Amino acid sequence: MAAVGGPETLLLIAGDGLTRRLAADGLAMYGHRVLLAKDGREALETLQANLGGVGVLIADAELGDGLAVARMARLLDPAIGVLHTARTPASVPERGRVSGALLVRSPYQAHEIVAAIEGLRRARNGPDKRAA
Repeated sequence: MAAVGGPETLLLIAGDGLTRRLAADGLAMYGHRVLLAKDGREALETLQANLGGVGVLIADAELGDGLAVARMARLLDPAIGVLHTARTPASVPERGRVSGALLVRSPYQAHEIVAAIEGLRRARNGPDKRAA
């Protein structure tokens, strides 16, 4: 299985080790390179060490600092795509999300994250001109 628009480097923040490992393995099956972080501090360190090299941040919005980390990531790299995940998406205030971020309900399957990544790409690159 290959990622539709090509592989991306992803930074996944999840507090639970099993969730991180399962998500990383599933996303790697689509060709993505997945960097892992257990919390916001680790995520920001990883992002700074890979500045400009991370295409999409996947942040648990219900993790204590998930929304703040997404905002910081966007300040560090304005081009980074952001996916928020949440068990109860309605509880994530829209004003707390970064502009253009998509929200995926957790628990999620790798194909749901891949579809959301494609959505971010379409939003960033505009409509596919070949379809016209």
